[in-house]
Amino acid sequence: MWECPAATDVWGGKNSLLIKWKRQFFDFHFLWNEMRLKLSKEIVELVSIMFYQIWFKENNKDRSTCAEGTQGITPIPRWEPPAWPYLKANFDAAFDKEKVSMGGGVVIKDSDGSVQEVLTTYKDHISSTFQAESIALLGAMELCSELGFNQVCFEGDAKTIVNAANSKSVDN
Repeated sequence: MWECPAATDVWGGKNSLLIKWKRQFFDFHFLWNEMRLKLSKEIVELVSIMFYQIWFKENNKDRSTCAEGTQGITPIPRWEPPAWPYLKANFDAAFDKEKVSMGGGVVIKDSDGSVQEVLTTYKDHISSTFQAESIALLGAMELCSELGFNQVCFEGDAKTIVNAANSKSVDN
């Protein structure tokens, strides 16, 4: 998303705070850490929304016509809206084992697909992917509680976390 020539106008616009930033970073974590260090929290939140919107647009393109040789690739699942009057809170986390840290995010949408709220987070002293995904789910739940959203479906890609949250048994 950062290096994509089609998105240059997003990051390099006339009034962009990112216009003089280099376009090639070692990895996304490095770019994200640079943004967190150099930009205000509000600007980082706006950038995360732009990342999401670019990602969403790219992943909702019509892929029914595959390029030659790609027919065996599993299609990317599309986001499904919740039934009205529910909201859907999608959560995800990335764990950096070397830095013992995580980045996470939550996007809450209504049944029309309109974004109601977005949250990004970064935490140090994280020991596992399981812990990172658990913290992302907890962040989604706390955000919904703070906003008074009480009819919410939570969706994440970490099967272990989803199964644990849906389990009716008590775990020690």
